[in-house]
Amino acid sequence: MAKHLAPRLGFTPDSQFPAVYAEKGVVSFRLTTPFRSGELAGLTAIEGDFVASSIPDQAIFRLSDGTCQQFTGKRTPSNEPHLGLNAITLGASQLHQHDLFSSELQAYFSWMTYSLHQLLSIARIRC
Repeated sequence: MAKHLAPRLGFTPDSQFPAVYAEKGVVSFRLTTPFRSGELAGLTAIEGDFVASSIPDQAIFRLSDGTCQQFTGKRTPSNEPHLGLNAITLGASQLHQHDLFSSELQAYFSWMTYSLHQLLSIARIRC
């Protein structure tokens, strides 16, 4: 940088250079849902190795009765989620009718199961 200006544009080839001209679709979002007081009483935490670059393969759901449920999926790069199995949505699909959870939390997990888990499973079958 002492002798040259910073470049205005950079190109880093990946995948199958030189045929790659764009990144695969990448979506990053934060799912924030307001719950009223007491609606989360059955769930104390969802923990795991959650990073933006891959689909999580481990998730631990900590319940208010002191137990925890661990779910194992399949880690894949985040640009190919249809090749993996998201441990968070897998947990939601298994726990959506848990009797510790309020009806609102059960409904939320059901929504996660359909909207994020089952739709990815359908995409996985088609690919």
